[in-house]
Amino acid sequence: SEQDLVTVLDELGTQEQNLRTRRGELSGELDELRSAADEAQAREQATRKAETQAQIAAGTVAVHGPGVTVAVADPGANLTPTQFVMTLGELRNAGAEAIELNGVRLSTPRAAFTGQAGAIVVDGTPITSPYTWKVIGEAQTIATALDIQAGSAAQMRAKGAIVQITPSDDLSITSL
Repeated sequence: SEQDLVTVLDELGTQEQNLRTRRGELSGELDELRSAADEAQAREQATRKAETQAQIAAGTVAVHGPGVTVAVADPGANLTPTQFVMTLGELRNAGAEAIELNGVRLSTPRAAFTGQAGAIVVDGTPITSPYTWKVIGEAQTIATALDIQAGSAAQMRAKGAIVQITPSDDLSITSL
């Protein structure tokens, strides 16, 4: 009958409206889940990056990237631990991410330079000229910081050392 058809159509209209409402709710839930997943992924990536940075800073992983090699020859054995401490400070201030000196990884700001001119000891390891600093970081910034007037390179040159700063697009530090 016509009345039955009207009732069926009303019920179908109500069901359709309920389904549209439920679809909207489910779509909203899906958007929230996607957003939460994106946030979780971003947190995971940030955590991995922080972990990698901590490992690099601690010197527990090999690293590579742009940087500079600083070759220092001290034919007169005039360089003292003070020049090395100053150089390390300048490198850190210039944004060095990883530093190696004659195969010794300088992983903390508290690297110890002891000894005397011509007999330098870094973190308990004796090193001799020529000294080779490998530094990962922004090459231009680091080179500029080392070579400024009265900077560590200038002070080493004033003591008779030969200092050569060579930028590199891909430098590797493998010591741990």
